[in-house]
Amino acid sequence: MRFGGLAALDKAKIVLASNKEEFIMKSSTIGFWALAALAACLLAAPAAYSQAELLANQHTERFSARLSGSEEVPPINTAGSADFEMTNQQGTITFSLTFSDLSSPLSVAHLHFAPGKVAGGVMIFLCGGGGQPACPATTEGTITGTITAANVTGPTTQGVNPGDLDSALEAVRDGLSYANMHTANFGGGEIRGQVRRGSGHGRGGD
Repeated sequence: MRFGGLAALDKAKIVLASNKEEFIMKSSTIGFWALAALAACLLAAPAAYSQAELLANQHTERFSARLSGSEEVPPINTAGSADFEMTNQQGTITFSLTFSDLSSPLSVAHLHFAPGKVAGGVMIFLCGGGGQPACPATTEGTITGTITAANVTGPTTQGVNPGDLDSALEAVRDGLSYANMHTANFGGGEIRGQVRRGSGHGRGGD
């Protein structure tokens, strides 16, 4: 009886040791897969973010122009100059217009509808009307803002209706728009520049 009891006890110990080893192996396996899943998530997050950035960049349009008096029709003798930048990111249009050395304070600034060296009608207001704030009455500075359908005023005589932002943007994409800054001394425009695709583009219009 004594030997039988010892044998049973040894068997129980073997079973317990086997169960303990199996538990440790299962725990290790679960831990491994948990760490693997965590690592996969950490690796996927930057990739997903980069993909989102890539898609945003693919849907971003950039336009720019260099304004000077020599691009006016007829040319204007002025030391004034300006740089125009516009970005269309998934329907949100922002712009900046940095200018200096105008002969007199700025009164209004627009995008017009016409190719280089041709006078066209006002299409989009940047400041001084058309739903935009008043222009700063200075000879140098920077204007920033957004462009919406409310800022499109025409020109109806050239087939662009007020509020028709799609047609206005198509003209810009086709290179048929120029930025024009009007001052107290030159009501018809003191400096202008053809708007083209890309940032920091050009040294005047075509």
